[in-house]
Amino acid sequence: MYKPKLRYLCILANSRSLWPQATVIKYMNSNGIVPYAICQLPRDVETINRDGMHVNFVNSINEIPSDYDVALSQSAGLDPFEKGCLLKSHELGKVNIKLHNSMSTYNTLVNIHYTEQRIAGRIDGICMKEQRAVDHFKRFNNKVFYLKTGDPDWDYLKTQEFYKSTSKLVSKNGKKVLLICNSFDCGEIESKFIRLIVKWAVELGFKVFIRIHPGNERNTPQDLLKYVAPNVHRYTMLASVSHVIGEMASTIIGECHMLGVKVGSYPLAPHTIKYGQHEWVDNLPVWRAKIEKQVGSELLSKVPFVHTTGTLREFLSSSTPIVNSSEADKLWGWPKADSYASYLFECLEGKLRA
Repeated sequence: MYKPKLRYLCILANSRSLWPQATVIKYMNSNGIVPYAICQLPRDVETINRDGMHVNFVNSINEIPSDYDVALSQSAGLDPFEKGCLLKSHELGKVNIKLHNSMSTYNTLVNIHYTEQRIAGRIDGICMKEQRAVDHFKRFNNKVFYLKTGDPDWDYLKTQEFYKSTSKLVSKNGKKVLLICNSFDCGEIESKFIRLIVKWAVELGFKVFIRIHPGNERNTPQDLLKYVAPNVHRYTMLASVSHVIGEMASTIIGECHMLGVKVGSYPLAPHTIKYGQHEWVDNLPVWRAKIEKQVGSELLSKVPFVHTTGTLREFLSSSTPIVNSSEADKLWGWPKADSYASYLFECLEGKLRA
């Protein structure tokens, strides 16, 4: 395992910043390292203390010290507090790293939050989950360097907690389980379609759960609340079901490929007018041609679309994954690493030494 040699400041602008910062902090602690941490929310300070993580807390942006080398953040200063921390860090002459960016299903759409103009003066490098994301982001931002560092939750997959919690869910729910993953931020059109999938799957004898995207729980229609998935780690939930259906834009697609879970998608057109806005697809062939330009033909061929009772019946007829492990590695280009945290620091410090 690689032992970090540089000194770090962890910027926690919101509770989501604790993922993946907690993984990184715990790894540093295991190597006898106590990083600096600056938190915007008191509850994050409480979580760090409660979970036994050891950090040197910084009380305010103006009190950020100068005796560290690298600042780690969850995003690129989208939050005003985080932006202030990153600007202060650059003022001190430090290197700023966006710690993690999720899988990139789309390979043509520009992420408006990470253009060269948007993050200029804030971020020096971005850590990516896989090669597909690196290639995608380089198309619209070449002012930063990229590191392919994998998924912060890979270390969780090797724990007894993962195996025990997954086995417990399988024993409880059985082997015919469909998980629908969506955000419910797209209006009544998507909600109606989700209701159809639930109805069809239940008629076919499947137990159904719906996983709501974090932060959108309040937008869930009342009649679908009874299907909301248990509050467990997402990889525990994914690994415990036989089938998953999600939006083509979701990172769930790649995560299911990685875990060996059969995954399909339903046809909603992505990012039509505004970022995040969706529309209903009436003409599937036209939509497939459109989406192929955005995700590539290889990935599109590995994700069946469920939009009728017939296509759902065919999808649910077998739990055999459409993508095996070797195909998934080739499709996404994940790094080979035994430990996310160890590999992260090895890649980062190797880059900074070069």
